[in-house]
Amino acid sequence: MDEGYIADGHRGANNFVLKTELSYFFLKYAELTAYAGYNLPIGDDPVRYTGDTGLDEFFWSGIGLSWYF
Repeated sequence: MDEGYIADGHRGANNFVLKTELSYFFLKYAELTAYAGYNLPIGDDPVRYTGDTGLDEFFWSGIGLSWYF
């Protein structure tokens, strides 16, 4: 949702995200996470809204480590 962080961007839903995540507790208080996602813009119109130039289709991924105390 565009909540005003792009001043001239269109209001409402502006992208769809599909994400998957795997987590594994390798210690009692430590977790390893791997994730991947894909962003798909909805109704982007960079000619009308210059802020929409940042709405692109892209794949992203990463890993994370969490420690619970």
